[in-house]
Amino acid sequence: PNQLNTYTGFSRSHNLWIDSESGYAFIEHQYPDNIHIADVSNGDSPEYAGTFGTQGNNCHDIFTRDNLAYVSEGYSNRYGIYDISDINNIVLLATIPVVGYAHNAWLNDSGTHLITTEETTGITVKVWDITDLNNINLVSEYLGENNLAHNVHVKDNQLFISHYTTGIKIVDLYNPEKPV
Repeated sequence: PNQLNTYTGFSRSHNLWIDSESGYAFIEHQYPDNIHIADVSNGDSPEYAGTFGTQGNNCHDIFTRDNLAYVSEGYSNRYGIYDISDINNIVLLATIPVVGYAHNAWLNDSGTHLITTEETTGITVKVWDITDLNNINLVSEYLGENNLAHNVHVKDNQLFISHYTTGIKIVDLYNPEKPV
């Protein structure tokens, strides 16, 4: 197999997300280019596409779907929801403040609820109703027995939660208000 061209538009990153629908890679970076955006739709010729600039400060993780970006803003202790329909004009739509380190966020399958982890001992995995971005509500919480969730991903209304010492927990989110 041949190696494709390497994208060299940044020097260091902790995390990235590739949105297969848009063909963009959203790359966690550092101030003042907090989230670097590369067009990877042509894998043989990746190109610079844009930046969040100073928005998404302290980005630790990013997830996108349907022209919205869900940014876990780490030490800023918040999750930002951004309109990315125009990569050259990214707009902050809402924030969700939290107590812990805003580590990771993922949508449920229908896009009505955002599930977040704060990678902070004793802080729960939270399920937020985001159907109205002007009125975001916490509807439920879950915490495994080691009291420290790392990341969460969602597939088929199941939460896949990684933990440091208890491995992976699979939690049913059929009813977002009552995770089992």
